[in-house]
Amino acid sequence: VTTSSCIGARASIALVSLRSREGFAARPQSPSDLGAYCRCDLTLSMLVFLSSTTALVAYSSAPRMHICSAGMPIVTLPSNLPVSRSAQPEMILTSPVVKGAVVGGAAVGLLSKLLGSRGKKFNADGTLAPVTKADVTAAQKLWADSIASISKVYLDGGNYVAAAGEAAGKLYGYGHGSVLFKPTKATAHPFRATGEEAMSYFVGAEAMKNDEFKGEDAGFAINGGKGWKSVTFRNHKIDLNGPTAQAMGDYVFVDATSGDEVRVEYTFGYKRNDDGKVRIYLHHSSVPYAA
Repeated sequence: VTTSSCIGARASIALVSLRSREGFAARPQSPSDLGAYCRCDLTLSMLVFLSSTTALVAYSSAPRMHICSAGMPIVTLPSNLPVSRSAQPEMILTSPVVKGAVVGGAAVGLLSKLLGSRGKKFNADGTLAPVTKADVTAAQKLWADSIASISKVYLDGGNYVAAAGEAAGKLYGYGHGSVLFKPTKATAHPFRATGEEAMSYFVGAEAMKNDEFKGEDAGFAINGGKGWKSVTFRNHKIDLNGPTAQAMGDYVFVDATSGDEVRVEYTFGYKRNDDGKVRIYLHHSSVPYAA
C-alpha cells in the first residue's frame, strides 16, 4: 500500500501502519516523529479515511521514506508483500492533528467500524473465529439466493446442474467434514451423507443419472420443474456456540410458476471450516404436521 502526495499542507496527519505478524522495526516516539512520517493535505487525508480502509492497512517490516519535490517526507510502503488471510491487525494508530478541529476520535471510530464490518475468520493466534449471527444470516441469504438462482438458470434453459454444484460447494461442508442432511421430500433415502446424494436431491436423479434415487428425487432446487421465485428465512432462534451455530425456524418458498407459497420448517447447523468459511454441517427440513 502506498501513500504519496505532495499537496501543500495546511494540516498534518500522521499514519502509523498497523503491526501484523512482523510490524515496524522502529516506531515513532513523539509527535514530531509522527509528523515526519507523512504530511498530506486535509482534503486528501479525509478522503483516505472515508474511501479506502486499505490505504491505512499496511503489512510491512520496514517503511521506505523519500522526499518529494516540495521537500516533504513521504512514506512508501511495499505493495508486493503477501498478505495472509489469517493475519489480523493487532493495533491501529491513527492520530490526525488538524488545526481548529478535533476529528481524530471520529476518524478512528469510522475506521474501526469499516474494518469490523469485513468480518473475521481467524483469531489472532490462527485458530478459527467463532461463528457470529451475521455469519448465520449471510449463509441463509446465500442459500435462499442460490435456490432462486438455480431455478432461474433452469427455467432459462441454462446449465442448472453446474450452477447447483457451484452453489453446493459454497453452502455445504461436504469435503470439509461430516454433513448431517435430512431433506424435506426424501422418503426411501431420508439421509444424504455425500455430496452426490445431496446433488441428486437438489437437481433430480435424472440429471445426476442416479438410478437408485429415481422416482424420489425430482429436483427440489428447481421445484420439480416449476422453479422457485424466492425463499425467505424466518428464524425462531439462533444459538451461537463458538465455531458452530444452530438456527431453527421456517422458510417460505414462492413458486415461480403459480406464485403459491410453501412453508417448510428447518433446523440448520453452521460450522466454520478450516479455510475460514462458514458452511452448513446440519440441515433438517420438514413440512408442518397436518392432522
